[in-house]
Amino acid sequence: MRRWQLSLNVRHDGDEPVFRQIARAIEADVRRGRLRPGDELPGTRTLAEELEVHRNTVAAAYAELAATGWISAARGRGTFVARELPDDEVSAGTAAAGIASPGFPLEPAARGHRDEWPSPRRGVLALTGAADARMLPVDELGRAYRRAARSLRATAGHYADGRGHPRLLAALGDMLATLKGIGREREIIVTRGSQMGLFLLIEVLFKPGDAVAIEDPGYEFGWDAFRRRGVELLPVPVDAEGLRVDALRAIAEKRALRAVLTTPSLQYPTTVPLSPARRRALLDLASEQRFAVIEDDFVRESRYEGPPILPLASEDTRGVVVHLGTLSKVWMPSVRLGYVAAAPRLIDELVSVRQLVDVCGDPLLEVAIAELIEDGALQRHFQRMRSVLRSRRDALASALREELGDTVRFREPNGGTLFWVEVDDAIDVEAWAAAGRDHGVLFLTGNRFFARPDPPACLLLVFATLDEKELREAVRRMARALRDVR
Repeated sequence: MRRWQLSLNVRHDGDEPVFRQIARAIEADVRRGRLRPGDELPGTRTLAEELEVHRNTVAAAYAELAATGWISAARGRGTFVARELPDDEVSAGTAAAGIASPGFPLEPAARGHRDEWPSPRRGVLALTGAADARMLPVDELGRAYRRAARSLRATAGHYADGRGHPRLLAALGDMLATLKGIGREREIIVTRGSQMGLFLLIEVLFKPGDAVAIEDPGYEFGWDAFRRRGVELLPVPVDAEGLRVDALRAIAEKRALRAVLTTPSLQYPTTVPLSPARRRALLDLASEQRFAVIEDDFVRESRYEGPPILPLASEDTRGVVVHLGTLSKVWMPSVRLGYVAAAPRLIDELVSVRQLVDVCGDPLLEVAIAELIEDGALQRHFQRMRSVLRSRRDALASALREELGDTVRFREPNGGTLFWVEVDDAIDVEAWAAAGRDHGVLFLTGNRFFARPDPPACLLLVFATLDEKELREAVRRMARALRDVR
């Protein structure tokens, strides 16, 4: 890989000889970790031109560094920072660790468990994650990127619209109207994933001390964004029909709510849909009490059986629902693309805040995704994945019944990629998960998804990242780990 030119702070009018300034600067950069053992240094001619000094001056500096053991030269290959440094502390990496903390007070950020989610190693089967990299249509995405880059040549030197590229806005409008039944009276802002959309909403809708109702169990990563804003979280229980709207009403009659964060189409993480009666009751309550319903439609795949469940926004005639969606996990989580659909005045406010932190989105990505929607590639991938995921869901359900049927209880989800598994209370699920890592399988316990202090024993298993054979082997490893715990 071609390296950047090395910049050094050298004064031509100082008392210290320039060659010694160069040598001292390079040694200092090694000590503080800017240059690491084995890093290649520029040739004497190149560095001399950069510093506007004679080549012999740089050669003298390199000779001094070589004599003291800080650099080494390999004939025909170049000059490198020595792999074995003369200072033992630097060699051990202690002095080169850099500044661990800022030199000013810093309030710790609110954070939950997302940074603790386990990452799989080679040979480890992970019932976590969001997508199977083997299924991703990277060739189609690559071609769309190239076409998008050519189409953006004329506007590449200008900032894009904070709402998103017009082609993607039009494509998303068609998708929401046809696939989700959301009318075009709502406007859209494209964001870098649904999490950014939620963060912008919190900035616009909430001030410190306001209250938001959350599902319990629920989306714990979203809770952290509210906490950072100083918003009070009021948990609402979830049962077999979804969010308990009667419990929400009791809360709303005692404490003014600014919003409720909900996942009505497929509750996260229990996967139960909000019943029709409760959907109507929630919309009526929000209109009566004048709070927003932030609907996080995290389900990327259509239902596996039966007619689709349309989002709450498709029924909302009073402007209380704010619809959050994402396309990130249709492709891959690292392709950050989400959206918010809401009343035009709210979208205007979101755009104003977005321009303070992000200016605009990623026009190249947005046009590429718009091309894939216009060509039908996204829709074809959508249909392929529905068939694949249905098969994987069935395989995981079968394996759980065969290997753990006397220990776990679950309902097969009719969409999404999650299994919410209830476990006998006598089992320590944290110890089970730890033993699972020793047996080469990763899975999440349910503790992190509850706001209550005494959560029941549960597991969250994701079947998106493994094929049917791998899922069966993962459950067998879970069973062996459970035997160790027992």
